Parts: sequence; C-alpha cells; structure tokens
Amino acid sequence: MDWWVRLPLYLQRAGRMSEAAVEFDWLIEDTIPRVIEDYQGATDERLAEASHRRFHAIYEAMRIAWEREGDADKALAAETRAKEHLQAATNYLT
Repeated sequence: MDWWVRLPLYLQRAGRMSEAAVEFDWLIEDTIPRVIEDYQGATDERLAEASHRRFHAIYEAMRIAWEREGDADKALAAETRAKEHLQAATNYLT
C-alpha cells in the first residue's frame, strides 16, 4: 500500500470517515502538483502515467474505505474510477 493513502484509511478505521473523505479529496487535488514535483524533467507521457498510477492508488483506497463503511454505491464509484486510471496508466506502457 502506498504511504500517502494510509492516513485516510486509518481515519476510516477509527470511525472518522468524514475526515477520511476530506483527506481523499486533498490527495486527489494534490496529485498532479506532487507528481510534477517528484518527476522533475520527466516527459509528459511519464508524468501522465505516474499521475494515473497515483489516482488509481487513491481511488482503490477509497473503494476499501467505502466498502468498510458499507456504502456499496460509493465503493463501486471509487472502483470504477480506479479501473479507469489503471487502464489509462497502462496505455502509456504500450
């Protein structure tokens, strides 16, 4: 599990899903600036692939959190987004 999704999963386990949701939203907003900072000098394709991989990790963690909360609709929505980002990331490898 990627380190940056541990906090919201911890918050959810602690019964603080509203705080976890805020943290997930912040992670999504911060992904592209963070990738640009972490991959300075990388090609646009590499930046896009890395961004999609991070989005996948975030949405996959969201899926887990919403499943634990028993919210099947939100879990399915997060799973769908996770799959979209994984597919997009994979497209850069071919």
